[in-house]
Amino acid sequence: GYTWSRAALEAGPGLPGQPSGRPDPPAAPEKNLVRNGGFELADRDWARSRMCGQFEFAVDSSEAYRGKTSARLRCAKLEPEEPERGWGRAWARWYQGKIPVEEGKTYRLRLWVKTSKVFGGRVAVWVTGAAELGTMTAEVHHTDGAWREVVIEDIMAAGEHVGLYLNLMAGVGTAWFDDVVLTEANP
Repeated sequence: GYTWSRAALEAGPGLPGQPSGRPDPPAAPEKNLVRNGGFELADRDWARSRMCGQFEFAVDSSEAYRGKTSARLRCAKLEPEEPERGWGRAWARWYQGKIPVEEGKTYRLRLWVKTSKVFGGRVAVWVTGAAELGTMTAEVHHTDGAWREVVIEDIMAAGEHVGLYLNLMAGVGTAWFDDVVLTEANP
């Protein structure tokens, strides 16, 4: 297995690895394993956690990749010192900890991420419960105010559940998340 993210490439639109401008159609609700992946039902089905830093969680009706809303996570202030080794001075996330999957099957995660033009942190998307690697990741350092597709391919489930974590870490700024879709790779 490997981790791959189109959004990790910070080149401009139209370059290799960048979205073509023609998004994949949304997954049929019965095929998307992420509950409320477009945040159209407010924050229902999504948990939040803040490890350190001053954060604001919100469902935002003024920003959306598709539909009418997205999830917003804003870090306004860093901790003066790192509270726990390895945490950094800012870390919070939206997450779904137990998404039902079938052990041994392969899945694909796709979502859209946008950061504020002034953004000093990083977005880290984690899928836990993958065979071999345990956790698969994709990172975005900034999108300069544009929506960028993030994809993690070849997620082989090690058990009956995977976890999905949409993290903002290591700096101040705002990130939005929308159209979060986890589907079986080869149904």
